Amino acid sequence: MKKYLVVLIALLFATGAFAQEAEKKAPEFKYGFYGIAYGVKGQIGVNEWDYSHVRVKPSFSMGNENVKGVVVFEIDQDLGANAKDYEGNSRSSADNGTDNKDVEVKHAYFEAKNVLIPNFTLMAGLNGFVMPLVADNDYGMAQASYDFGMGKAVFSYLKHEENTLFTQYEDDSTGDTKIKRDDVESYAFQI
Repeated sequence: MKKYLVVLIALLFATGAFAQEAEKKAPEFKYGFYGIAYGVKGQIGVNEWDYSHVRVKPSFSMGNENVKGVVVFEIDQDLGANAKDYEGNSRSSADNGTDNKDVEVKHAYFEAKNVLIPNFTLMAGLNGFVMPLVADNDYGMAQASYDFGMGKAVFSYLKHEENTLFTQYEDDSTGDTKIKRDDVESYAFQI
């Protein structure tokens, strides 16, 4: 009986020593906050500016060491006197091309690291893309990257709309010429 007891105790110690249970971590929730405020005052000819700008970017992410989802909002607000265009007519208080008085989703994407092989990362969604002297904007995109130690190779597929580019086609049912606004797709490879 003592032999069986000694063997049983030895097996218990062995299983306790060699059993390694993987740590089960709950996904981490992170948040951040970025804010900027500035004022602009100036004049070029009859074109005048006198306004202030406030921009707030709350961000939220959830994930573990290999998979995460990110959402970043942007809240813009321009305040001030109405600016005048080159003809001297009043217009909005800031450049109409900006996101004045608006709440928007700035980034929303999923990222997975170590997919299929170590150091291989896939990302898809709305995110910022920067290629010096070529592009610095937010795009709907898919991206694959491989970190090979002393550098990183990145292949990106960008989807963006250019409203100034269009194609004309003839409607078969009416014979009229119509304009179709096309989306522009871009591919980029960076090392």
